[in-house]
Amino acid sequence: LRRAPRSELSRTAHRHCANRRDRSRTSRARRLPPLHLGLPKTKADPSRAKQSTKNQAYTMNAPERHRSYQLDEGQARMTYEPDQRVASAGTFTINKEDHTVGNLLRMQLLRDGDTRFAGYQLPHPLEHVCHVKVETAPGRAPVEVMGGAVTDLRQEVELLDRGFRD
Repeated sequence: LRRAPRSELSRTAHRHCANRRDRSRTSRARRLPPLHLGLPKTKADPSRAKQSTKNQAYTMNAPERHRSYQLDEGQARMTYEPDQRVASAGTFTINKEDHTVGNLLRMQLLRDGDTRFAGYQLPHPLEHVCHVKVETAPGRAPVEVMGGAVTDLRQEVELLDRGFRD
């Protein structure tokens, strides 16, 4: 018995595998159902079309829009948590607010001479929560400074409102 050279064996094996692969591809392609592009073959029922778009809106991975500004039952608009490390510092958590209120409060807090630090943070774009961190001079409490900042902002907004109405 004479053995075939290695290169000849590998070509034969390769040819056999290639033929097998081609056959399996064509047989699989024949077995696949025809491609449907979602176009109806007959006139579609309008009530079914509304139903499908309604279901698509609920299957998206996004919260309902009203959840971004309406408080949940029993949820407070603002809470305060004192800092554990610094006595004259704390974090205000403002629910259902975004960069607009956070930046306004930060800027108003920094106008006060007793504020050492003021900053805000939004933990995640899908969470409608704003954390405002405040550190004050040792003689003043962060709650007192935040109250003054909110009062000042209200007065400024009322002044702007009167200016537009007049």
